[in-house]
Amino acid sequence: MRLLPWLIAVAFFMESLDTTILNTAVPTIAAALHVAPLSMKSVLASYTLSLAVFIPISGWMADRFGVRQNAALSQSFIIILNLRRVWAIL
Repeated sequence: MRLLPWLIAVAFFMESLDTTILNTAVPTIAAALHVAPLSMKSVLASYTLSLAVFIPISGWMADRFGVRQNAALSQSFIIILNLRRVWAIL
């Protein structure tokens, strides 16, 4: 059980890191889409809303199926999506 606090801390760190990356990338995304950076606020709102929706769902899944299975499923899902992104670039 000593691993669980570290797992939670890493999850919160990754969430903060994702938000920081998105906030940093907004001007570049706006430039690529040829729009003003301030008009990209819907992207930030959508990301925040998706977090607000999926965090409780993740908690319910952890209660229902177990923390380890939930973490393994989440990490597998992220790995698969990242591999699809890499293959799309190649």
